Parts: sequence; C-alpha cells; structure tokens
Amino acid sequence: YRNLLINKFIDTILPKISKPITLIIAGEDYTFPNNTDMRMKIRNNRLTAYKNLGKHKMIHKVFVENLDEDLYNTEAIPLGINPRHCNTDLNYYVKYENINNKKPLLITNFNKCRNGKNQWSERNYVLMLCNTHWKKNCVNNTLIKNYAKYLKTFASYKFTICVHGGGLDVNPKLWEALLLGVIPIIIENKPYTDIYIKHDLPVVIVKQWNKHTITRKKLVYWHKLYYHYFTDKTKRTKMLNTLLLEYWVKYVSTIN
Repeated sequence: YRNLLINKFIDTILPKISKPITLIIAGEDYTFPNNTDMRMKIRNNRLTAYKNLGKHKMIHKVFVENLDEDLYNTEAIPLGINPRHCNTDLNYYVKYENINNKKPLLITNFNKCRNGKNQWSERNYVLMLCNTHWKKNCVNNTLIKNYAKYLKTFASYKFTICVHGGGLDVNPKLWEALLLGVIPIIIENKPYTDIYIKHDLPVVIVKQWNKHTITRKKLVYWHKLYYHYFTDKTKRTKMLNTLLLEYWVKYVSTIN
C-alpha cells in the first residue's frame, strides 16, 4: 500500500538525503494525503507528516497523483492511460481517432458502476441522470468488452462523461477521449482538476452533477469552446504532446 511506502520514505530514506529532491507520489487509487478510497480506508496517524512533506528542507517539490488537498509546495499530476486496461502506445489510438464536426452532439457514459455504493455512488447517480434528465442528450452505453469496438463507439460522439471511481483521477477515459477526438466532461475536484486548466487541455469541468448539468445549450457552448483544439492542427499537435509521458517527465524535472 502506498501509505506504507510513504511512511518508510519519511522514516528511513528522507533522513539520509543530503541534497534536495523532487518527490513523486504515484501508482495507486490511494489519494493523498487524506485517502478517500473506501477500499483502502486505513487510519492514518501520520497525516500531519504527510501534509508537511513539501516543507521539508530536502524536498524541492512534491508531485502527486490523486492529490485530494491543496498543500504547500505540492502539485497534482495525472495518471493518464492505465496500463492494466489500455494500450500504452498512444500511436495505437490513431486508427480510432474520429475528429469530425458532423459527429452527433451527444455525450456517452461508459463508467462502470460496480455496486453503486460508497465511492461508486457518484457513477450510479450519473447513470440515473443519463437515463432520465439527460436522456435526450446522452447515449447511455452498455460496457463493450471488445476494446477495438469500444474505442470506435467512443470516438463516434462529441462528448463523454468521466466519473472518478477509486481515486480522484478519472483515468483512463479522459486520456482516451482526448486521443480519440472527444471532449471529456468531469466534475471539479480541486486541486487535482486544476491540471487540465494549467496545461490547457480541452476538458469541461462542471461544479456538480445534477439535472441541469447537461443541456443542449451547454453542449453547443462547450463544442464551440473546445472542439477547435481537435480540428486546429497546431492545437492538436500541442495537445497530443501534452498527453505523452515525456512531457510530464520533462515538466516535473524542470519546474521551479
């Protein structure tokens, strides 16, 4: 578990470091520092130490996947493509890319609901909205086991709803959407969701899920606001570069 590794780092590694380092905390749904993943709900007696990591004299900067609180000298980074479920070669998605202004102005919903309880209740609620208040603007997809068919269907529409599950990161659908030519819609969850604003990615960030979140008028507005990120060659090239691992490695290596 990530918290055990963090504890070991604080207790045995950090005291031995002689020069300031950049610390990256990543690799699980475990959210930092408060751990909101109900599957791994462990009492944390080291919370103060976690929150103060960025203040340590040997920590140059902290980067965290699934950052759930705004902390000093700490910044969120995305998970991107999940290698357990998706192809990590971004060139693989080129054959499924569908950038076309004539695509239906509708949202898809491919989020697994599991049991619909605890942290999964948000996905269950969004599914209900897709079946009721958003119905005329939503294609409520069943889960497609064939990955190629899933990507082709996914790419056939202008928008997709991305709802977090275990962690805060809505991987891998947000990254898939941007690769395929689809605008993802997510709920604001600061400071994690600030990533997409800071790095200028065409992601719709809404304040909450309710019956008014998705309307035809809003889809028209969001399409006008973001779809040129896909159709404009310069913007598209910049976006694809931002989705690469190399971009983030360079980013965490050079940021002051």
